[in-house]
Amino acid sequence: MRSDFKLVESLSRAAIVIFSLSTLVACGKSEPVYSGISTMGRNYLPYNMDGFTITDAYGNKASGGGDEPPGGGGIACCYKLKGTEFTVKWDYYDVDQWHKGDERMFHAETKVSMPSMPIPDKVGTRILEVHFYPDRHVEFAGPLDVLALRHFTLPSRILVTKTLAEKATGPPPPPLPPGALAAAQKVGVPLPGAN
Repeated sequence: MRSDFKLVESLSRAAIVIFSLSTLVACGKSEPVYSGISTMGRNYLPYNMDGFTITDAYGNKASGGGDEPPGGGGIACCYKLKGTEFTVKWDYYDVDQWHKGDERMFHAETKVSMPSMPIPDKVGTRILEVHFYPDRHVEFAGPLDVLALRHFTLPSRILVTKTLAEKATGPPPPPLPPGALAAAQKVGVPLPGAN
């Protein structure tokens, strides 16, 4: 009887130790860190953007945007973000109403998840694309080395006589985010490779 009690006691202690170790391992799981990244907005909204901010769970921020075509702005550098869960906030306005004197600015906010991804080696090529869709959801693409993903050759002269298939070199372009594909298909935009 006493040996049964000792066996149960030993098993209980072992279970507690295993549970404690598994908890420590789960808590010690490190979050991905993206340092030296640049942001680039892609505005598919029917409005003009006036900037955006990405905030991670640790308080780190990255920003970008503005009125450069297509409204998402140019590339802004250099930021550090950590984790897989982010909050994106942006400001936008209706340019048609703005010209009529209605200069209201609108604000939007959403949560975006991004799985852990490897980052390119060179700091200047670490681009995090932020895609803003008409239904006001946001998707990230990257961080990508846009120069390595380039799937075209730069012409050495203005008049080019080769076909696109003969000129294309390098790896194929990365897939479009699912929201971009759905939006393009919805409005009937022809996509590369679609027949």
